[in-house]
Amino acid sequence: MPDESGGAPVLEVRDLRVGAMTPAGEVPLVRDVSYDLRPGRTLAIVGESGSGKTTSVLALLRLFPLRSDYRVSGTAKFRGTDLLSLSDAALRRFRGGALAMVFQDPGTSLDPVRTVGAQIAEMAARHLALGRRPSRERAIELLNLVGVPNPRRAVDRFPHQLSGGMRQRAMIATALAGHPAVLIADEPTSSLDVTIQAQVLGLLKRTSEAMGLATILITHDVGIVAALADDVAVLYAGRIVERGTRDEILGSPDHPYTQALLASIPRLDSPRGTRLGSIPGIPPELHDAQAGCAFEPRCPHRIERCALERPPLDPLDDASGRVSACWVHPSLTAAGSR
Repeated sequence: MPDESGGAPVLEVRDLRVGAMTPAGEVPLVRDVSYDLRPGRTLAIVGESGSGKTTSVLALLRLFPLRSDYRVSGTAKFRGTDLLSLSDAALRRFRGGALAMVFQDPGTSLDPVRTVGAQIAEMAARHLALGRRPSRERAIELLNLVGVPNPRRAVDRFPHQLSGGMRQRAMIATALAGHPAVLIADEPTSSLDVTIQAQVLGLLKRTSEAMGLATILITHDVGIVAALADDVAVLYAGRIVERGTRDEILGSPDHPYTQALLASIPRLDSPRGTRLGSIPGIPPELHDAQAGCAFEPRCPHRIERCALERPPLDPLDDASGRVSACWVHPSLTAAGSR
C-alpha cells in the first residue's frame, strides 16, 4: 500500500503462515499474509468469524492458548527485528511494551483479584523501569488520559467495581503503560453497548493520533473501519484477498468477497424496502485443500479458472499500491483474466 505517512514501516509482515497441529496433521489457519504498518496509521484487518483475523496477530506475539500446538513461519520485522525468530524470553521484552494488545473482553483479561492501578503500574514498572511510586503515578496519569472519572480513586478499584466501558478503558490504559509503538486492538468494543462503543472508539482514535501509534484493528464491523482505519486488509479463509486504503476498499471494492461484505451492511440512504444483501453458502473448512480460489463456490462472478488456480494478490491497474486476488474483475461484463 502507498506510504502516505512519510515514515518507514514500523512493522513489516511477510508471508505469515500459521498452522494448528492436530492428530490428523496440520490445519492451515493463516496463509501468505503480508502487509506494512506505518507510524500514525491504522490498519484494519476485516473478515468473517473464523477468517484468521485474530490468529494472524496472536502469532506475532506468540499469544496462543496454553497447551496448544501451532506452527508459525514467515517474517514479522519490528524495526528490523524479526519477532518470529525470537526466543520466548526475548519476545517478552517486546510484548506489552513496544507492542501492546487490547483484547475483546476486559472481564477476562484483567486480573479480578488485583486493582486496576496495580495492573497498569506493573506494566509501567516492567517496561519503563519505574519505581513503585512513579509507577502508581503513571497509572493515575493513564486512567485520566483514557477518561476514567476520578482516576485517583479508580486506581484502587478492582475490575468488578467498574462498568464494562470503564474496564475497557482500563485495558487500554494498561496497553499504553509501556509506551508502545504498535497497538493491536482485537474487536475492542464487541462486549459493549452501542453508546459505550462510540466512546471507546473515539478514545482509541484520539489516543492513536496523539501518540503517533501504529495500530492494527481486528474487526468484522465495517462501521468501525470507516471511523478508524487508514488502510484495510480483507481476509477470507486465512488469506488476504484485497488490500488498500480505507477509501479505496469502502468506496470501490474490487474483490467479490469485499463487495459482498459491504452489500450486507444496512445503509441509511437505501430506498425503503431495499433487501439486505447476503453471501450464499458457508466459508470453506480450513483443512480442505483447494486448488483454486477459496471464495469460488460462493462467488457470482466465478469462471472455470477460479476453481482450478488460486489467484495471486496482484496490483490493480490504478498504480495506487492496492492489490486484489481475483481472476475476474467483478465490474467486467465479459469473463476474462486480469
